[in-house]
Amino acid sequence: MFILSDERPADGAAIERLLDKCFGCDRHGKRSYAYRRDRGPVDGLSVSARAREQGTLLGNIRFWPALLDGEEVLLLGPLAVDPDHQGEGIGRALIAEGLKRARARGYGLVLLVGDPAYYGRFGFEPAAPHDIFMPGEDPARLQLREIRPGYLGRLRGDLRPADP
Repeated sequence: MFILSDERPADGAAIERLLDKCFGCDRHGKRSYAYRRDRGPVDGLSVSARAREQGTLLGNIRFWPALLDGEEVLLLGPLAVDPDHQGEGIGRALIAEGLKRARARGYGLVLLVGDPAYYGRFGFEPAAPHDIFMPGEDPARLQLREIRPGYLGRLRGDLRPADP
């Protein structure tokens, strides 16, 4: 069993270890990391999953500010779940909670770079058919989800990092 809570400042080292375990130490070279450089995740949207008994970090999700057609949107990622606890619903719970928080704060669109087969079950779809791209990233891996109806139809173009 696990519980969800706000990411804590003291979680930084544990989150980095989890991300290294899930994605490898070379993960900083991925294109999406350029969108995170020199800036922090959006306050109030980062969520951690912890073991109910021990409080051990089992998973984490973060959202970062990005710009699309001059408007601020969210870039989800990374979503990490300890490999020893995958298949327990942690990823699903983190995504649901993160999207709920983003919607409550008025965001309209969330993008991510990831596996379409995995993220499709959470309502994400390819961004390329909507003429939305991340320069330097495989268009087949850029996914989006509109979380405020009518928001997506207004935006097109290249996703850009937000100002630090």
